[in-house]
Amino acid sequence: MNANGGSRAFMFSTANVSGTNPYPTLGTVKVFVRPGETINVGSSAQNVGNGYIVLRAPNGTTYTTQGLGNVGKILNRSQEVAGPFILLLNLGGYTPATYTVGANQGGIWEIDFLPPNQASTTQPTAISASAAWTQPSTSYIAAWDVSVRNTAGTARVNGRTFMNVFTGSLGNFNQPFNAVFNILTRDGYRYTVNNNGQTGYGFSFFVNNKGVQTAAGAPSYKSFNDLSGFNMQDPATKTPKPTILQKSFLTRLMKLCLLQLPRVQAVRGSLLRLPVLWRQTIPSTVRKVRPMCPGPIPPAVISDLLPMWLPILRLILT
Repeated sequence: MNANGGSRAFMFSTANVSGTNPYPTLGTVKVFVRPGETINVGSSAQNVGNGYIVLRAPNGTTYTTQGLGNVGKILNRSQEVAGPFILLLNLGGYTPATYTVGANQGGIWEIDFLPPNQASTTQPTAISASAAWTQPSTSYIAAWDVSVRNTAGTARVNGRTFMNVFTGSLGNFNQPFNAVFNILTRDGYRYTVNNNGQTGYGFSFFVNNKGVQTAAGAPSYKSFNDLSGFNMQDPATKTPKPTILQKSFLTRLMKLCLLQLPRVQAVRGSLLRLPVLWRQTIPSTVRKVRPMCPGPIPPAVISDLLPMWLPILRLILT
C-alpha cells in the first residue's frame, strides 16, 4: 500500500462507530491459503499497549499473538519493506508470527489487527509513504503484514491477501493517497483501482456493485460531498442481498486453478462462484479470471455444478 508514493495511510482499527467512521473494522484482512502453506503475520502494534493479532481459520479455529511478546512485531520501515524474516532467504525482515494451514483449514482466513488503544482517536502525524514512522499508542497502526509461504517454505506466494474494507487516516487534509488496489468481483472480473493522490484524510475504501444508492436502493450514479443524505449499505452486513461487496487485493491476483478451490466451508471458503469458469468474454479494459487447470473437469465438480446449470439450460431451451 506504500509502494506508490504519496502519504502513509495509517490503518484505523476500532469497533467504535462515529460520525466520520460509519463502517468501523478491527483492521480485518483476509487471505486465501491451501493446506500445508504458512501464513506470516506482523504488526507495528504487536505488544504495544493492547495491540495484538487474531486469526480465524475456515474451520472455526482461532489463534492469537497475545503472549508472544515481540514475535510478530514490525519494528521500523526497513523491516516493513523487507517483510518477514526467513532464515538464509530474508535476513533483514521482521520476526513473523507463523501459522501452518492444517489439512481441514484451506480456504479464506480472517485476520484482525488490534491497535494499542481502540478508545483513542488522536490522529497520527502525516508522513510520506516511504518515511520512517513511529507506532502511535492509539487506534491507528503504522505497518502490518499478511504473507504466505509455499508448502516447502522456500518462496513467497503473492496475490493472496485482500480486504473488503480498508479504513485509514492520512493525518491531514492535504495528504495524497496513492495506493493501488486490485479488485476481484464475485463473478470473476478484475479491475485495477489507482487512488491517484486522493486527499481523503480519514476514509473507508471499499468496492460494491451499487455505490451510493437512492432511497429505493438503486444505484444513484452520484458523488456526495458529505454524509448528509448519504445512502450506502454498511459493508459489514449482507442485507439487502442485491448489494455485493467485492474483494480488494493488495497485489496482482495469483493465478488460480479455480477448480481446485475448496467448497464453501462457512462464509469464508471460496473466492468465486464456479460457473464463472465457462464464461469466455474478455472486454478490452477488464480481465476475466480463467481456469488454469489442464485436463478434464473433475466429475465431483461437474456434479456440484449441475444444479446451477440446469436452470440456465431450461432458460436457453425456452
